[in-house]
Amino acid sequence: MADFEKAALLAKEDSDYRQNFIRDNEELILRLASKNSGRYVTKSDDTYSIALIAFNEAIDSYDESKGKFVSFASLVIKRRIVDELRKDKGEMPVSPSSFEEYQDSEDAGSIDNSVTAKMNELSNERSEDNDRQEAIKNEIVAATQVLSKYGFSFMDLTSCSPKSTATKAACKDAILCLLKPGDLYEKMKDSKLLPIKELEVKTGIKRKTLERHRKYIMAVAELLQGDFPHLDEYLIDIKKDL
Repeated sequence: MADFEKAALLAKEDSDYRQNFIRDNEELILRLASKNSGRYVTKSDDTYSIALIAFNEAIDSYDESKGKFVSFASLVIKRRIVDELRKDKGEMPVSPSSFEEYQDSEDAGSIDNSVTAKMNELSNERSEDNDRQEAIKNEIVAATQVLSKYGFSFMDLTSCSPKSTATKAACKDAILCLLKPGDLYEKMKDSKLLPIKELEVKTGIKRKTLERHRKYIMAVAELLQGDFPHLDEYLIDIKKDL
């Protein structure tokens, strides 16, 4: 096995090494982003942030059977970029089953729109706020690393956020219950599973709703409990009730 593949496998197991591995390969990520988007990409482009997240995902899912890590990472990056392009055009992404069948007019405040807004900021604020852009990128990478322990990524939030007002309110109640003093949040962290049965009993929220929005509830709980000031600023409505 080549040294680069060994490094990728080590990054998969060691979070500190992963951060250095990603940082050391920023130029590679830029090249792969440019190659798979068909245009020159810089660090201030939203495409770079998409590629950065995809590179982190490639680390999470890489093993020896997938061949050369660079080729595998390129494939993951291409898939994510294509998904984003198709979403921008209103087309179905590469994996239709992972996305909602529709979005109603009440989804403007959901975290999936917030994530998209963050991506757009990386492009729109190039000259004004480079430090903030870098902070957002670093938070996205860190959040993806935290959420990967639960088996999904930060980008998955674009497909699992609640859409209707009623569902948003139910998810908010579930998150607040999860973060109340007690053992539910710690139980989630230890088991890497959402304590659905307990939340159902404590909140009265239907099990189906909790299961369908499991990723969203877990992700928002982790964002609120972690150090993600740029990402959780869109969750003020939930934070005020903590």
